[in-house]
Amino acid sequence: MSNDSTSDNRSKPRGKRPMYFSCAAVKDSQLIGEMIQTSDKDEAIKSFKAKNKVAPSYIEGPIYRVMGTGAAEASDSRATVSIKAKDIVHTEARWEAVFKGWTVIAHGIKAFGDYSDNDLVYLFITDPVDPKLVESKETPKPRFGAGQPVIKRDLLENAKPL
Repeated sequence: MSNDSTSDNRSKPRGKRPMYFSCAAVKDSQLIGEMIQTSDKDEAIKSFKAKNKVAPSYIEGPIYRVMGTGAAEASDSRATVSIKAKDIVHTEARWEAVFKGWTVIAHGIKAFGDYSDNDLVYLFITDPVDPKLVESKETPKPRFGAGQPVIKRDLLENAKPL
């Protein structure tokens, strides 16, 4: 596997992806672990020693972070929530709202996992807010991959109960 990332059309490289080393050690009966961004294992060891005043007893790498992950927790940064179709139970609540430039009808979903009633909604995408932006491809229709179109309700704009 190469460290070079390329765009979807495979024509122009986007540059090197950042490399990380996972370092861990025990100090004063406490486990210390850290992901260090560097392209050199020796540099990762030096950085870990300097910061924690102990040499790592475990080091793994190089590791490349998966695209789409970052410092934010997945639950904070992701719009969609993965729910199997058989687990979706709708509530009576309905809203007309805007999501990513499209008018949607959002149906509330009963409590699921860490979410309360109506914290999640099932979307039915109707029309673009501004058809001219769709024609110019500035506002593409939201895509949900292979999963269900379930998102967090607080991501809806201008939500009006139906």
